[in-house]
Amino acid sequence: MNNFQYFPFPKSYQDTRGPSSQYKQKRPLPQWRVIILSLVVLAFVFQGEQTALAASFNLPQSPSAVYLPSSTRPTITSPDTQQFPDPPKQAQHLQQGIELYNNGHYQNALVQFSTANSDTLKAYILYFRGLSEFKLARFQGALDSFNDATASPGSELLRRDIQLLCGLCLEYLGREKAALAQYQSWLTGSGSSLRAFVLLRAAVCASRSGQYKRASHLIETCLKTYPWTGSASAAKNLGELLYKQGKIRLNPHSEAIRHAMLRRLIDKGRGREALQLADRLLKTTNDPNRILYYKGKALYRLRKTQQSIATLKRVVEEAPQSGLTPWALYHQAKGYWRYGNPDDEANMEAALRRVLALNPSDTQVIHASRKLLMLFLIEHARFNEALEQADILVKTAGPQTSKEVKWLGGLLHLALGHPKQAAIRLTNFLPLASNAEEQSAAHFFLGKALIQSHTVQRGASHLKYAALTWANTYYGYESARLLAQLRDNGQIDPHTVTPVHTVPGTPRCPDEASFDPGIAATTPASNRAYFLESVGLYSLALPEWEAASRANPKNSSLACQSARLATRMNKHMDAARPLWRTFGGCLFRGSPQSLMPIRSILYPQKYVSDIIANVQGTNIDPTIISSLIRQESYFNSSAVSGAGAIGLMQVMPETGKTIASWLHDSTFQRKKLFDPAFNLRYGITYFKRRYQRYNAIIPTLCSYNAGFKKADVWNTNLGHLDEDLFIAFIPYTETRNYVRRILNNAAMYRRLW
Repeated sequence: MNNFQYFPFPKSYQDTRGPSSQYKQKRPLPQWRVIILSLVVLAFVFQGEQTALAASFNLPQSPSAVYLPSSTRPTITSPDTQQFPDPPKQAQHLQQGIELYNNGHYQNALVQFSTANSDTLKAYILYFRGLSEFKLARFQGALDSFNDATASPGSELLRRDIQLLCGLCLEYLGREKAALAQYQSWLTGSGSSLRAFVLLRAAVCASRSGQYKRASHLIETCLKTYPWTGSASAAKNLGELLYKQGKIRLNPHSEAIRHAMLRRLIDKGRGREALQLADRLLKTTNDPNRILYYKGKALYRLRKTQQSIATLKRVVEEAPQSGLTPWALYHQAKGYWRYGNPDDEANMEAALRRVLALNPSDTQVIHASRKLLMLFLIEHARFNEALEQADILVKTAGPQTSKEVKWLGGLLHLALGHPKQAAIRLTNFLPLASNAEEQSAAHFFLGKALIQSHTVQRGASHLKYAALTWANTYYGYESARLLAQLRDNGQIDPHTVTPVHTVPGTPRCPDEASFDPGIAATTPASNRAYFLESVGLYSLALPEWEAASRANPKNSSLACQSARLATRMNKHMDAARPLWRTFGGCLFRGSPQSLMPIRSILYPQKYVSDIIANVQGTNIDPTIISSLIRQESYFNSSAVSGAGAIGLMQVMPETGKTIASWLHDSTFQRKKLFDPAFNLRYGITYFKRRYQRYNAIIPTLCSYNAGFKKADVWNTNLGHLDEDLFIAFIPYTETRNYVRRILNNAAMYRRLW
């Protein structure tokens, strides 16, 4: 299809009549002329509408306005001159060129890149030369540079970004078919925040090259997968234009498409956008009950729980026999679960039991409702009833749910004082445990059940295996504690106990020498990383260090370099990844001495004096606060969560106002929460208030994460249990993991500091 069909600007109208003065009297136009003029006006309106639609999916006239990968925006940081006292000249030339590029001096950057000459960094030099050409709208020159970069050694990490840039160059050059091939190749990869944009570009190129079926598929994928993006809005406009022209059958305004978009928005937690779409659909839909159901779920996402429950009630009342009714009841129950008062709890249980009584043909809603009912019964210490539901789920649910309830069934027997039955169930669960956390937990609770069944030696063998294999984990600590308790009671001598399985051998651990970047630069990727880091190009260096470490997982130096630089950049997840990959055994069971080289990376210790001063006069262990800060912000005082929580202890501004009233502080301002000392004072004050309510760490941590209402329910009903069972029975997965990780962190802080 030619461009005229996409940018149908009308030709300027030129009046060929003589001057108006020659007409002495205006006569009414004949009817046929009125009709023709009306049609012309309508054509102009339609063409203007098409032009507006086309503008929304057309590439910007200036390439500087195009969405580009993050590698095109490298940051330059002052390098560590102690580690890199004499950066290589080739790296300095690249850095100087990138600095000019970052400042918009593209022509000067091109001159700089033309003088740079480095086999090690050749791909990067060509890449940024191509980017400078691209910014200057010299698309053929940019394309040539990108192709040269792809053919150069060391381009592995740049190739996917180069594919996208080549596609853009080709599209600007009007070679849509070739651009489509680049975009399609890019889309075979995974991830990237640019995926919606590339789907749009591919759809535009497919339609312009006459591949309407492919264009339709790409538009549909963009709409259904990324409905909240500007690219999806543009894709909708493209689809609308093609649909009106009869080129595709896909109607982007069809109810099926908009339903799919609505479901996706809800699944992705985009409650506000979902609610807006639901309200629009309610005005036109032929199925208002279904849209009301989606609206109820969107309101739940926005934490407008009472409105959500009321909306879902309407769904049930207006169509009690509908297939939506069981799901509406289930989501009502989830809404009630947020509250802790008796009326809401009764309503939750009634809604779930009604679903089970309806016995719908949709087994998924039956299993979901039964599982939620089981968790509700557990948090209310109704363990026999919970066990009945668990036994039904084991027989009827899918493999994952069955596995979860087999585990909980063993713990329920333990809570009911049936250690023999618990031991049988946990023994059956053990082969299903698929990761270190599940395995360590299974051995711990099985050991405990066996000891309570008076088979102390067998139980101790499971505990010793867990204590030695996962010494630095929560259940490793708990196993060691229980073994020490048995020793102190004179029941066993732990030294004479043989672990139930062979404990893994001495693990690989880091050493201080591994943190010397010069020693680590032994592979092409690590050489590139070294050069890039030496001149402060950290955002380019870190992926190279990580790639080198990933390709050589047994190389201690490469793992340490990747972790060191990631820590310097405050990318703590990126720092942990190579350390776990290379030193996983050491992190699980290494001695404190063997972990010393990486303790500041994985367990940073800061603001100790402020923490101690703020907890003084309480029974709160300062290491709990350090552990909580590590979990909340990893000691990043500038951290801001998606919900708006700020600073070290992630204090919400509204909560800050409440704390200010407790402290009679009339000077509170949101910006003060970024100050470490201020944030610690407010955060620890808040934590102390919660601790005063329970006088115990576990419910205090629960309330810090899940709020008072749920923590009160759990403390009232589960507080009499051993701490390990209390934690295992916390029904909110996020809160359960939060509590366990903080306790684990605290134990590591005590060991390492």
